Amino acid sequence: MDREQFETIFKRHYHSLLLYACRLVTRRDAAEDIVQEIFYNVLKNEKDLQPNDSAKAYLFTATYRQCLNYLKHEKIKNMFEEKEKMSIDRFTNQHIQDILTKEPGILSEDLGAYLNKAIQTLPDQCRRIFVLSRKYGLKNREIADFLNISLKVVEKQVSKALVSLREQIRERFKDQ
Repeated sequence: MDREQFETIFKRHYHSLLLYACRLVTRRDAAEDIVQEIFYNVLKNEKDLQPNDSAKAYLFTATYRQCLNYLKHEKIKNMFEEKEKMSIDRFTNQHIQDILTKEPGILSEDLGAYLNKAIQTLPDQCRRIFVLSRKYGLKNREIADFLNISLKVVEKQVSKALVSLREQIRERFKDQ
């Protein structure tokens, strides 16, 4: 496909594809990304599209599939985030006794509430890794594979989370 053909197809279909994607995913920024990716793939794969009805059918089908993939990914991401929020409460309840035995005199409800807040203040990646480690009991290697990051990053983030939580708890309850 030459540049002129691509520009013709792009100018003819971009706006209608964008509107179509917006209806499917409801977020304009996501719809723009999807449509841009469709056109990028057309260029990258040197798809031989002619500016006719078959190009339109191909582009709308590709957009529909990309939108479905996006929605499926969002659903999985939302489920993970919901489980992560629930796991913070479970983590608090599971480990509260252990913390209380090390820090006598702290009221468990105060510590539980504060620990929840403290976990929420961790940076996103640090919090996600910490919850996977402590709530789900995943080994560092499993977390690294699951998140597609290095083992060293996982180790540093878990350590960072523990240090931060200990400091926040000590600071909050130092006078009790």
